[in-house]
Amino acid sequence: MTSSFTATKNKWSFASLQIQSRQILLESESSLALKDLEPILPGHCVVVPKRQVARLCELNDDEVRDLFEMVSQACQRCNALEAYGEDADLTRGGREGAQYSGPPEAEETGLSFNLSVKDGASAGQCVPHLHVHVVPRRPGDLPSSDRVYALLETWTPDRATVPASPSPLLADLMPPDDWQRHARSKKDMAAEADIYAAAFQQVAGGLGRKATLGLAQGSAALAAATTPVSPPLPVPMRPGPDEEICFSQWLKLNPDQVFYQSPSGLTLAIVNLKPLVPGHVLVIPKRIAGRYADLTAAEREDLWRSVRIVQAVVCAHWCGGGSGVLGVGSKERAGRGEGNAATKIAIEDEEEPAGAHLGLQDGPYSGQSVAHVHVHILPAHTTKPPPPPLLSAAAAAAAAEPNSRL
Repeated sequence: MTSSFTATKNKWSFASLQIQSRQILLESESSLALKDLEPILPGHCVVVPKRQVARLCELNDDEVRDLFEMVSQACQRCNALEAYGEDADLTRGGREGAQYSGPPEAEETGLSFNLSVKDGASAGQCVPHLHVHVVPRRPGDLPSSDRVYALLETWTPDRATVPASPSPLLADLMPPDDWQRHARSKKDMAAEADIYAAAFQQVAGGLGRKATLGLAQGSAALAAATTPVSPPLPVPMRPGPDEEICFSQWLKLNPDQVFYQSPSGLTLAIVNLKPLVPGHVLVIPKRIAGRYADLTAAEREDLWRSVRIVQAVVCAHWCGGGSGVLGVGSKERAGRGEGNAATKIAIEDEEEPAGAHLGLQDGPYSGQSVAHVHVHILPAHTTKPPPPPLLSAAAAAAAAEPNSRL
């Protein structure tokens, strides 16, 4: 995995593709939003870090913050273009010279968004350069909302030079009708949450099979992957048994479904009532927020920081291999101190970190089923896991009790 900068004078590349200035929709200190790269729907853009890394775990915390702030700005830009056309001025909130209070909200334009990351070759990443798909959605743009995942599976930034690399388990991304998905018992979900919580404690205490979790300050090297880094990362807290956990205004979750709460308390990780694959979990803001734009900058930063950590632990449990290094690509990079005070999971070997599909459905036309921001983490199993059992319509109706759906 490379970590070299790809800048030549005022020019950038996306993997091996040279980016033209007309393809840059937005630019920040360390990220680019790119357009006109084989869009699957009108307005489809791709947000990439300027530093060419293959995996999310290789970015440091500042780069992660910048990358997903750029994703938020790209959504705003799409809303502005939808409302005002190509001459939209995001700084003025509309066409130049017009008096507007700010960029239009999604409710004004009718746009929803699918945000998607294929993190790793096993997840179908077609080029070794991390990228976030930002796909605007409109009413009736596809025969079914979930069709977007099939289109993303066969996407490539340049069909002439870069072949598509669909996930080996494409069928897992094509979910069955909701009534066919297996609704698990509270006991089963609590047992799964306990497994992940125990894994976090092992890692935080330096007892993990392949990982030691800690904080690497500045340019300090990780002398040995088997030695706990000081100061140790606090063991993630879990909500108390009487704490109210809301998943939208209408759903209350059992606290036993929660296996991770971020140190800031802004973010939770929960097991899924109806997982598509083993290890399919959700990361959510603790505060009720229906749309991605409703989150504060601090909540967005904490959300994606938590996604990285949860992904590393859950995917290592289900898929094996390296857990991943948060902020660097390998022990060699850790020795060079590229983490920049990022939280790190240092692996004992050079195995490729387990891949995952990351997805966020934002708005009614994206397939969002619960009006609460949630990031799906689906481990990219390299061998076919046992399929979840399907329910009859009658059994599904019996399982769909109030407050029982995720």
